[in-house]
Amino acid sequence: MVGAAKAVLFDQGLPLFLWVEAYRTAVYIQNRCLHTTLGRKTLEEVFTSTRPDVSHIRIFGSVCYCHVHANNRKKLDLSGEKGLLVGYSEISKAYRVYIPPRRWIIVSRDVEFDEDRAVRRSLDLLVEQQPTQKSGVKLEEPDV
Repeated sequence: MVGAAKAVLFDQGLPLFLWVEAYRTAVYIQNRCLHTTLGRKTLEEVFTSTRPDVSHIRIFGSVCYCHVHANNRKKLDLSGEKGLLVGYSEISKAYRVYIPPRRWIIVSRDVEFDEDRAVRRSLDLLVEQQPTQKSGVKLEEPDV
């Protein structure tokens, strides 16, 4: 689990103080993954006898925009805040979002995601780690 948490933090270039959120998210996802030792069932399915819905799972660290309700803002304030997805609420169908300027983690259901940016970041890291061309040997680009 620690390895998974470190991997997602590095992959998205997130600060290390979010390691607890990364760890919690790794456990959350692990509990919803199939296990061969459990007869192709998830841990949650073993305990609750129902297969969990995973359609809400998004890319950890992806940019997202949270709606700010009218009673929490003034007339000319923005109606949304930019943040980063750092997890899932255990008690409701909501996302945990880190708001960098405020250094807050909020829980919200009203979230729009920009996962394309997170995918591009991961691909950029993959390209950076490719071996460089040496002594006239041309390296082929991987098909992505």
